[in-house]
Amino acid sequence: SNINSNSGMTGYALFINPADKLLYSVADPDDDVGSTRKLYKVNPLSGQFEFLMELGDWIVTAAITPEGRLFAMDGEEAVTPGTIYEVDLLNQTISQVAVSNVVDTKPKAMSYNPTDASLYIYSAVAGEDVDSVYIMKVDTWDEASHACAVDGEIHGSFYYSNQLLLTGKNGEFVKVDLA
Repeated sequence: SNINSNSGMTGYALFINPADKLLYSVADPDDDVGSTRKLYKVNPLSGQFEFLMELGDWIVTAAITPEGRLFAMDGEEAVTPGTIYEVDLLNQTISQVAVSNVVDTKPKAMSYNPTDASLYIYSAVAGEDVDSVYIMKVDTWDEASHACAVDGEIHGSFYYSNQLLLTGKNGEFVKVDLA
């Protein structure tokens, strides 16, 4: 999350949609005076961003299922940090589906684990709740918290082949085997 591109964008999430095999980004144009996040298709060869839709003011991360269901989460400045939305890429609509119990100061990272059909949600705050990950079942929206492998500010999360890859504010990178 929070990557800067050479094309004048500040990025918050970058992902491949398994359903259409295209690259997408949640980002803000650097000359945008507002804080509304936008969803773009990204051409990785040219670096060009094609605008698709506005997502809302405070979305800071996104996670996608193998079927192409896209979930996005509000960050620290939102009215209700940790609010989770489902984004319909085909119809270009967004609807609230849940609110996580993640620490409300800086929720910044979320990934989807297809093994247990859950969103793994992290806060970026170093302190009291940094050793927790919130695991929310998709569709039932039941949530539990568990110990986390990173003792620091988590800013990125990615699921791959039964492993979670986590990155922290100061460049810490941790691989967690979920087996």
